[in-house]
Amino acid sequence: TLASRQAAEPWTQPVPRAQCGVNDAQETGFQGQVSLVDRLSGRSLQPYNCNLELVGQHQGEGSGWSVTIFDDCAYYSQVGSNSTTTSLTPLQNPGAVALDMSDSANPVATAYLDSPGIADPHESMKVNERRALLGAGQNAGPAFDLYDISGDCRQPKLLASVDMGGEGHEGDFSADGHTYYIANTSSTMGITVQVVDVSDPTNPALITEAVPRPSHGVTTSPDGNRAYLTGIVGDGSNGLTIVDTSQVQARVPDPEIAILGELGWNDGLAAQHAIHVNYDGRPHVIFVDELGGGALAFVGLLNGLPSDPPQEAFLAGLVLGPPIQCINDEAPFGMARIIDISDEANPKLTAKLMLETNDAANCAETLADVSGQAIFSYDSHYCAVDRIDNPTAVACGYQNSGIRVFDIRDPYAPREIAYYIPPGRIDQQHELAGSSHLGAKNADWCSNPVHFVPERGELWTSCQDNGFIALRFTNGVWPFPD
Repeated sequence: TLASRQAAEPWTQPVPRAQCGVNDAQETGFQGQVSLVDRLSGRSLQPYNCNLELVGQHQGEGSGWSVTIFDDCAYYSQVGSNSTTTSLTPLQNPGAVALDMSDSANPVATAYLDSPGIADPHESMKVNERRALLGAGQNAGPAFDLYDISGDCRQPKLLASVDMGGEGHEGDFSADGHTYYIANTSSTMGITVQVVDVSDPTNPALITEAVPRPSHGVTTSPDGNRAYLTGIVGDGSNGLTIVDTSQVQARVPDPEIAILGELGWNDGLAAQHAIHVNYDGRPHVIFVDELGGGALAFVGLLNGLPSDPPQEAFLAGLVLGPPIQCINDEAPFGMARIIDISDEANPKLTAKLMLETNDAANCAETLADVSGQAIFSYDSHYCAVDRIDNPTAVACGYQNSGIRVFDIRDPYAPREIAYYIPPGRIDQQHELAGSSHLGAKNADWCSNPVHFVPERGELWTSCQDNGFIALRFTNGVWPFPD
């Protein structure tokens, strides 16, 4: 039982490899690796798969950094005016793409949402199912947009597009759909969080910006009384901060948001987001880092840039590397981890969702693979669980390592059960105006949230150069029989 596991040592090594089907096109190197040999030979221009198969795809003009779903609809972002792209041509269809997914094998674009917030949402485009709302904050801009998707989800209806006076980057709804947290990482404003009342979706209103820690991403507990901040903790390290948002939830005037507990680490950087789950009623979070401990050179690069760098200089800095180093026993690339937060004052690591590419022992070899990549390579970025209570599986985008799925029924002993690495698209180096994938295109960036669709046995997500993809589990690996 979970209670008997509380004294167990956390899992801190690569997870056991998935057992693939005989007809699967498996990886040829380390777990999670698209080797230099495969990149040079052209093998990486074909997909790798293990217990997942491609069902349907809508490549369009490429994908940005957000994807979310509602009923038989999916929505994915394209690069907007304030985001970075390598394309030499403008978007033919600007805005976020709405897809009819009633037939997974045949995604059909039904609308392009071009209000300023959702046209360039970076990582903030999210759905609240309870209230059938689609929301987004403008990347490095002040707009916040809300859409009604309660009728025909294929044609969202704009309810509000308002100037919140900030600059967006990431964000999410509270579970009840009455609050939206806009996380901002702007170099001009500093890192802040705007807490927005969306009880009246036609008139969003700022509640507070008095959040006690900077945060890349913000998610909340199911009751809305806790928020999980991902960023810099009190000792200056990267990690998780748990804060009390009960006064926000109760709409107390000038609410106080107090820190309840923190956990930091140095083998990951650029903390991305956290997901609340419960094991036998005990709260945990699944936490995702965007970079590994070996990315200190990249962080130093950013810290040395002027606050508002010219676009050309910024891009040149990003593609110098990758600016990753092999540092002692630190993971060179970002990964996800599971944290027990039942004692909020003392969060406890239970497991790292480590691939062999995250293992410092393999760093020298894997660094050779990603020469010419920019910023990201084998790093994690977004994860999603199949359910909140007693989750059985988590699916994560690990950038060049593709979509990885882990069995997490035991939070102290994860194992991998499936993966899908989409093909590199070097044939479209300058054609995908909607993609922000920088650097070599011999392996794609799978940077977007992954969504379980249990009734179909599928995963829906998008990768930057391959656009939206629907994947189906094979060989009976999920759902589990019990």
